[in-house]
Amino acid sequence: MGKIYLDKVKRLQKLSRQEQEDLIFDLVYALTKSQNLNEAALFLQDLLTKKEAEILSKRLRIAKLLINGMTYQQISNNLYVSHGTVAKIAVWLAEKGD
Repeated sequence: MGKIYLDKVKRLQKLSRQEQEDLIFDLVYALTKSQNLNEAALFLQDLLTKKEAEILSKRLRIAKLLINGMTYQQISNNLYVSHGTVAKIAVWLAEKGD
């Protein structure tokens, strides 16, 4: 399983930075074409596995809770995530802004 993941990472790294950005913008563009929240939710449900949707949702919620001043421990207990996951999102917020 680890080898498959590494192979996928290597394939993604073969793309130029511009190509990687284009992929992200394709996703964002597709989301913005949704007429309402329900359509966007259905689109993501079709696009992502249940686990992928859960991971992304938790990351966004962690960011929101950090912005609102919740502690790492409170977030870990609330969302059943590791301290490391919260720390990773905190670094992302510090580097990229809210």
